[in-house]
Amino acid sequence: MEPSKAITNTAVPITFAAPVVMYGVGLLESDSALKQKAIYIGASVVASGVLTTILKKAVNRPRPFVTYPDIEKNYRMVAAALFLPDTLHQLSRWRLH
Repeated sequence: MEPSKAITNTAVPITFAAPVVMYGVGLLESDSALKQKAIYIGASVVASGVLTTILKKAVNRPRPFVTYPDIEKNYRMVAAALFLPDTLHQLSRWRLH
């Protein structure tokens, strides 16, 4: 497997694991601020995933390569043409900084 695929394939598991690990560290160190940040990040990841799924189902916009056959399909296909959940998960993690 090429390195870029390995990184792409780990984005979602890391996104979901990060708040769990943060919360665990917060429990071990009795750090309530870290636990609150972990809950905030976890909730934003779940909310963005739910919102993305609802929007994809509601909009149902065709993929660009379906509408414009001149565009070459060179990535994995998802149901609708909105942000991938991976992207929104990364954005929700970005809010921490």
